Amino acid sequence: MKKISIAIINIGNELLLGKTVNTNLSWMGNELACMGMEVAKAVIIPDAGEDIRATLKELVGKHSVIIFTGGLGPTKDDITKKEIAEFFGKELIYDDSIWQDMLTKFTQRNRPIPENNKIQAYVPEDFVVLENSRGTAPGLYYQTDDLLLFAVPGVPLEMKHLFTNKIKPILLEKYPTNGWFLQTLNTYGIGESATAELMDDIVLPEDVNIAWLPQTGRVDIRVYGSNSEGCKQVYAELKHILHEWVWGENYQTVAEKVHELLTANNMTLAFAESCTGGLVNKLLTDMAGSSNYLLGGIVSYANEVKENLLNVRKETLESFGAVSEECAKEMAEGLKAKFKADFNVSITGIAGPDGGSEEKPVGLVYMGFAYRDTTEVFKMRFTGNRDSVRLKAAEFVFHQIVKSLEK
Repeated sequence: MKKISIAIINIGNELLLGKTVNTNLSWMGNELACMGMEVAKAVIIPDAGEDIRATLKELVGKHSVIIFTGGLGPTKDDITKKEIAEFFGKELIYDDSIWQDMLTKFTQRNRPIPENNKIQAYVPEDFVVLENSRGTAPGLYYQTDDLLLFAVPGVPLEMKHLFTNKIKPILLEKYPTNGWFLQTLNTYGIGESATAELMDDIVLPEDVNIAWLPQTGRVDIRVYGSNSEGCKQVYAELKHILHEWVWGENYQTVAEKVHELLTANNMTLAFAESCTGGLVNKLLTDMAGSSNYLLGGIVSYANEVKENLLNVRKETLESFGAVSEECAKEMAEGLKAKFKADFNVSITGIAGPDGGSEEKPVGLVYMGFAYRDTTEVFKMRFTGNRDSVRLKAAEFVFHQIVKSLEK
């Protein structure tokens, strides 16, 4: 197998200012890992010529693959292509086919094309154009005896499209990774340090690696390496040790498994959300095909909505409050009467940072499940800020649905 060393360069002042989250690096790193190619170095630099030149000077010769993201647009700060061309001593040559493609795209959108966009039709000589059907800026590919260099737009949709359809096939042809093993165990209800403690006695064979991937409220454990048989042995051992907490394998989120199980079992789902404000519905509708099982939901933030749409009794709210076992139960049963789904789930709690008390602290959440002839309510106290409390509540609900379906 040819040796590969990959460097990723993310360009953009907006990344360094914190205005844009660098999801490109995490996504690309994960994709490369799944291909059996680990990232050796990643840097974020501003839209500045001296930084691009200095970074290229540092990385060329040390890495066999360099991937740029960002700086290919039509504005004055988009100088990536110009600086790369100058570094390799290449002239920028006008490609009319790129310009004609842009004209077609703007005509289809019924918009005039700014003259500034013409700069995107210039390509460094000896560079291969990677057609971008998701945007106007094409990707670029340049090869020497010891280097593959790629440049793609920073817009995540365009970057993912070009990486998947253009870059990935080139890398796999140049650096085949037969025998590479990568599998992930999804666990819930056990922390990173506790899993590590249980795994103390595992001896890793050569070329077998373990990575802990903590998520909000759960931990994923990845086994990977070029020693396929050794990886399989360690992975099987981990599954045995952690079987009590394992809920899945190779899932990005537990919502994906809910999606899969409900679809396979032809069952339906509905939600009444208070403190999560529609987050649970959002996490499911992010996936195509959720309409097969998700009937809908009610965001019952105000008590009046709980009363009028979910038939929560006024006496319940006055006696026990909106954040209570009694309210969660009536919300779930009112939802069931309205939607008649197989699973009718309610969520009511205090996400914070304010609104808590000694009796009902921030992070207290009640979740009601009305299914078949049973209504069950779970009481949990989640830690963290407002976002993490809401996400942990959503994932708890998903885990309970998975448990019920797997039974």
